[in-house]
Amino acid sequence: MLEKSVDFPISPRPQTTSSDGNSRSLIKTWHPRLHVYLAWHPDAAPALGEELAAAIAQRISRDTTRPFDRDIGIPVLFHSAAPEGEPTPPSIDWDQALQTVVVVLIEGTMLRDHAWVEHVRAVYKEALCQNKHHLLPIGLAKLC
Repeated sequence: MLEKSVDFPISPRPQTTSSDGNSRSLIKTWHPRLHVYLAWHPDAAPALGEELAAAIAQRISRDTTRPFDRDIGIPVLFHSAAPEGEPTPPSIDWDQALQTVVVVLIEGTMLRDHAWVEHVRAVYKEALCQNKHHLLPIGLAKLC
């Protein structure tokens, strides 16, 4: 099973009070340059969904068991599991990185699920509204 992404808490930022009386942080919020989301339908065949996503993630993200290796180290998030009672995963947080690429592994199961088709369409529209985010659809088919 794939690991869930975890946000690590950042220590409290030093605060200052501006002339208008509002408290403001002295430190700007840091965001990674790039996040990659890998999306697939949870009912897809493992070789076309979870296993393929894990193989892609392994190529572009850092191996957490070998932290000093020289890997590309791009943060990869999996976008497949939906909250209980929901048909699709939650919306993507576009503000977590300076740029975001959503790679959608499209296969027959996803195409037959109207909720997922609409979810991918909504992600595409959200990414299209901003020049810094992108959707990369990849069509997959079983050959055997």
